[in-house]
Amino acid sequence: MKFNQYIYLFRRYILYYILTLLFLYLYSINIKIGVFNNFSLLQNAPLEYITILILYTIFFITLKGKKLIFIPFLFLFSYVFIDYISEIYNRYIDYSDILNIPMLFRAILHSKGEIVYLLFLIPTILLYFLIKNRTIRLYFTSILIIMLLFTIPLPKRPLLSKIYLNIAKKYIYKQSYFWTPNLVDINYAKTGRLSSFFYEGMIKNLNLTKIYKYIYDVDKELYIKSSHLKDKIEHRNVYLIGLESFFLPQDLKKLKMKYLNNDKNRSYDIVKYSSLKITSIYGGGTIQSEFEALCGVPAMQKISAFEFTEFTGKPTNCLPRILSSLDFTSIVTNSYKPQPSFIALKSVGFQEINFPKEYFPNKRSYLNNKNKLEGEYAIFDTDLFEQNYAYIKNKFIDKNKTVFNYIFSVWGHAFHEMNPKIRPMAIKILNAKELGASMDTIRAVNQSYYRIKALQKYFDKLKKNDPNALVIAFSDHRAVLDGANSWKKYGYDKSLFLNYIIIMDKSKYIKLKKPLPLYALPDLILDLLTNHYYCKHYGCKIYSNPKERQKYIEEYYKIMANGMFNYK
Repeated sequence: MKFNQYIYLFRRYILYYILTLLFLYLYSINIKIGVFNNFSLLQNAPLEYITILILYTIFFITLKGKKLIFIPFLFLFSYVFIDYISEIYNRYIDYSDILNIPMLFRAILHSKGEIVYLLFLIPTILLYFLIKNRTIRLYFTSILIIMLLFTIPLPKRPLLSKIYLNIAKKYIYKQSYFWTPNLVDINYAKTGRLSSFFYEGMIKNLNLTKIYKYIYDVDKELYIKSSHLKDKIEHRNVYLIGLESFFLPQDLKKLKMKYLNNDKNRSYDIVKYSSLKITSIYGGGTIQSEFEALCGVPAMQKISAFEFTEFTGKPTNCLPRILSSLDFTSIVTNSYKPQPSFIALKSVGFQEINFPKEYFPNKRSYLNNKNKLEGEYAIFDTDLFEQNYAYIKNKFIDKNKTVFNYIFSVWGHAFHEMNPKIRPMAIKILNAKELGASMDTIRAVNQSYYRIKALQKYFDKLKKNDPNALVIAFSDHRAVLDGANSWKKYGYDKSLFLNYIIIMDKSKYIKLKKPLPLYALPDLILDLLTNHYYCKHYGCKIYSNPKERQKYIEEYYKIMANGMFNYK
């Protein structure tokens, strides 16, 4: 290649790199959504420049300087995609989320998720092998090279990942969140979209290579704990109810609500005695809340975007396994299709797993969705609770057997569909148009109305028929509504990480004095079942400060390492 040709390529390289930065800059100053809404390429973004330069160089070399005009659009698409997801879930994403794209499609698009994913994935693969256009194939090749260099987890870090992490240490910005007072978490808005995307994923890969040292003899630890608790535990039934996106309509103080009947839910016991709890998530990531509620450690995302997706069925000492060792039968019932957490449910110690028979062929389950209405996403709470209670009564209560009965209701999932013939609108939002409240929000408010009634009915039934039981219902996270900012717009003035927990012990409601970290729930259950012996002799997290969650990092790694690998 002649010298003049090198000059020509260099000019094109500079020209299209500047054009790419200009595209991204113009987008960033005009679009203010997601966790990156305050990000600017002109302020404090050296790592973002470096990241864009590396990715751009890979594209330039692979393409050999041809069809470069598409590169700025490709980067722009990546910015839009990251912003869109972060707006939905009010959190950053990194490339560990890519592994969970099928689950995210299911979560966002319900039953159509798998179809959309296949429609996206299969043509992409076919395009690579069938399209004869050399430039398009080279684009695919560039993306593959980036994936191999940056993202593939290996026992030893890929060279580029190692170099990138060393550079990133100098230029990442850190920020104190409510759970990280010691500035251990990255400030995504200042660091940048793509740099955060790759840096966080690399850190998780790095953590993955370090957790083998936390593998230990879980059976021995379980034996020691259960031996200490065996004479202290009260053998009475435990009902733990997870509620997808549950909230109270009165949280939205600026919405003028007109109840279309006389039942306003407000005087219900489950409303009066609702306590606050703190979760690690808002608007998505249900299985992270389940991880906290069942395993008793914060969902820190140190290894993956979703902890439960990493479990392999290997045993780890979470609440169901602990209670099983104390002569409880640990069962779980979920009102929708088996999710990626299905294998995790085995790891945490459930002896029996139930999903609706229609989605659970070749498996034994008492649950069916024959009463699921057209236009509704999952089994309605009342139907779920009635089927569950009939099963528990027949198999456990009538036979004087003790059960840990975990139920998860998916009926509150966005987009909050309801069948208007059976469940018509019970609450009218008079100023919906004025405040710009979407039909999603209006339906969510009405769904909450029906869920409160269903939950109160279930609590009353258990109070009457299983009076010594411990009954706890919790919301996994707040509903998305019209985005994270809509909560404030509609009059909610507390943290989005605060939501509800309702506790009834031996037919009496317990009102907590301060918010309970969700990861303290297993401790609370064991403490109530042992007449407060547990917290006197073990390190309880019930009154822990959520800002101190980092001190549970080793316990977190132990739970993860054994659920993923285990010594067996």
